[in-house]
Amino acid sequence: MTEPIETAFDAAVDLIRVYVLRGDTISSLRSGAMGSYSEEYEAQIGGYLWTGPLAHKKRFGPDKVLVHRIGRRDCGQVVSLRQAYEFVKKGEVRQLALL
Repeated sequence: MTEPIETAFDAAVDLIRVYVLRGDTISSLRSGAMGSYSEEYEAQIGGYLWTGPLAHKKRFGPDKVLVHRIGRRDCGQVVSLRQAYEFVKKGEVRQLALL
């Protein structure tokens, strides 16, 4: 069973985990136009994020994961794709060490 998604970083890691574990590079993730819009969270790599009380649209490049919502709660946070990628890679190494 997976851990519940509680933070923007959790959502970013969950979004890319299976792709990193199958061997995708960070470069391929950047070029893949990836996103998830589920009951758990809404997140995407790069694109637009509506921010602020006046709902200004801000563009982010493919080196960021934009987390729009977690559960039913608006989030509007930005996570470094590289940090999420490295977190998954370190976790993979940790799991292999336990075997």
